[in-house]
Amino acid sequence: MSDFRVSEEGAQESPGCSLTRAVEDVGQHSYVQTEALKEKQETLSSLQATLSDIETRGETAEQELRSKVRETLVLEGDMEQLQRQTKVLHGRYTSISKENTELQILICEEEDSARVALDGFNSYRYKMEVHRAAVLHAASHTEAYKELEEKRALVRM
Repeated sequence: MSDFRVSEEGAQESPGCSLTRAVEDVGQHSYVQTEALKEKQETLSSLQATLSDIETRGETAEQELRSKVRETLVLEGDMEQLQRQTKVLHGRYTSISKENTELQILICEEEDSARVALDGFNSYRYKMEVHRAAVLHAASHTEAYKELEEKRALVRM
């Protein structure tokens, strides 16, 4: 066996040269790996920054979501309260409406009763006027009334 090797170009190299060449190759390979590692570290750093930003935004979004959930629960509670108040007010409205109807009926009945009483009073007053006129007419034909009228006439003179 010989100590000479064939290089990639086909030339023979001595063992010392191949060691130098191997060291250069290792150095070159190490440099390439170092540069690749730097790129990967930069990528990692960028991804970590992005992840941190996303986590921060996620936490902010979670806080906002919890806040919105609380607001929603408060609004739902308010809606339930308003619905209960609406039912109470509707019940009061129904009761008042029923009472108004009953009062309207009572008013109509009282108006009818007052009309009947007024008609009765008017009828009584008319009868009394007729009776008074009849009494005055009858009295005017009496002897005492005629004497009274003559005395009044004398007093007036």
